[in-house]
This record gives sequence, structure tokens and C-alpha cells, in this order.
Amino acid sequence: MGNTKLSVLSTVARVFDPLGFISPFIVRVKKLVQEIWEKGVDWDSKLPDDLRIKWEKWCCETGCLSDVRINRCYFSNSDWDAGGIEMHIFGDSSQVAYRAVAYFRWETSSGEVGVRLVMAKSRLAPLKKLSLPRLGLMGALVGAKVWKHLSVVFKSLVKRIVMWIDFEICLHWIMSSATEWKQFVSNRVVEIQDCVFPDRWFHCPGLENPADRLIG
Repeated sequence: MGNTKLSVLSTVARVFDPLGFISPFIVRVKKLVQEIWEKGVDWDSKLPDDLRIKWEKWCCETGCLSDVRINRCYFSNSDWDAGGIEMHIFGDSSQVAYRAVAYFRWETSSGEVGVRLVMAKSRLAPLKKLSLPRLGLMGALVGAKVWKHLSVVFKSLVKRIVMWIDFEICLHWIMSSATEWKQFVSNRVVEIQDCVFPDRWFHCPGLENPADRLIG
């Protein structure tokens, strides 16, 4: 792989990860691309040393992707009983990215609990700095949209949807009327409430939030 802006963008464009199973890995290179644009690197110019080192490290680690193994089935009929399946979606954010990750959870007749990753979605934080609570709200919106997308296929299967968010202030926004807040918060609360009922949201401390690992 080359180390020009053009070669980086060409390589990144070939990455195919529709379900976000390697999101932590992809976020890192997307952040690198953002830094390349910020520095105004020309298309055919070599990367500055600091960016070149990050790029070469990322390229070396692509070989590890061959070790990733993903189950072809989420579960078998024997994995769960009449209680049905829950979907838990976690949203989180940092100054680098905001993201959401969805899991199936079920309980067998013998009391054993099963969990399976369904999908993840990450977005880079905008270059214009936002507060962490606002980024957290954007993470919640990603989670809500993930459920809207998955519900097309799994709504009849999922008996309970549970949404988790790190920031308690975000939980307060989501569970209130959108008209109480300024435009940025209000617009996103409207979108979130359009996808998921407010009473489906709960607080999850950051250290226990699996979406926190999607930063890479």
C-alpha cells in the first residue's frame, strides 16, 4: 500500500463492513483520513511522518482481520424459550467518535443467558467541537436509527427493546418534550422519539458500556 493521500483514500474505500463488526479498527483509519484533510495534504503528496507512521501501523494490523470469526447464525431455536428475545442497544461517545452497538439477549429454559452481537455503527465526531453530552445525544440517535433499521427484520422476533446511554443528561433530554430544548437538542430528541419510545431508555455507566470500546 502506498503512503499518499490518494492511496489511503483508495484503500479505505475498499473496506466492506456493513454490520460494523470491525468498527474499532475502521474508526481509527477514518480518523486518520480526517487528519489528512485537516492538514491539507495534496492527493499525490507523501504523508507527513506522524500520519505515515499511523497509516503504516494500521496497514500492518490488517493482517489480523483474517483471524476474525463471526457466527453465521445469531442463535438456534433451542437457545431460547417462550420468554422470547430482547434487543439491547448501547450508545456512547467521545471527542473522536460517537457510536452504538446492538445485542440480542435471551434466556434458555434452564436459566442460562445467551448474548450475541447483532451490529454496530460508528460516526466520527464533527471537526467543530461539541460538548460530550451533545455527542452522547448523537450516539443515542445512532442507536435509535440502528433499532429502526433492525426492527424491519426483527420486530416480530424481539419481545423487548432496551436502549442504554452513558450520559444522564441525555436520558433527561430524551424523556422530556423536545420543545423544552434549544434547536440542536430538540431536533435530535424528535428523531430519537420517532424511532423509540422514551420509556425504553436507561442509563448505563461508561465503564460498563460496550459501545465505549468502539473507539478503537
